[in-house]
Amino acid sequence: MQRRTVLICTLLLAVGMNEAAAELRRAVAAGDLIVVNAWMPQPVGGAKAGVIYLGIENKGNEADQLVGADSPGAQQLMLHESKDSGDVMKMLPLNAVEIPGHGKIELRPMGIHLMVTGLKTAPRQSDIFPLILKFSRAGTVAVDVVVQAPNVLKPVQ
Repeated sequence: MQRRTVLICTLLLAVGMNEAAAELRRAVAAGDLIVVNAWMPQPVGGAKAGVIYLGIENKGNEADQLVGADSPGAQQLMLHESKDSGDVMKMLPLNAVEIPGHGKIELRPMGIHLMVTGLKTAPRQSDIFPLILKFSRAGTVAVDVVVQAPNVLKPVQ
């Protein structure tokens, strides 16, 4: 009986992990752009700020720009880039991020990212955080951001 219970729990855990990975790989199209793997580490200790990472691929010939973002779950989202400045990492604001024609960009830890401030609720692991990306050519697109475990540096897939 105990062996059967362990087997059932293992199967349920595997199904749940596969669903989370499938959720993370979900692609959303916006014109010639495809947004993939939108994720954020769960903010720790009741923090009112967080960070979002994702990939953007441009299938078209013309460059586009990510010019901003919004969310009903936060007061403000800002494009930032982390830069190594000797012994200190600096976070610099960006007005836009270019996605070249037939190119890709990745918003990732220690690089370009979306800084989220004024979180209205505390997102928890496995939650979906709503995001609206704003592009100069493709317009706006709604994206579901999968909340990952706190302090992760790459999404669990």
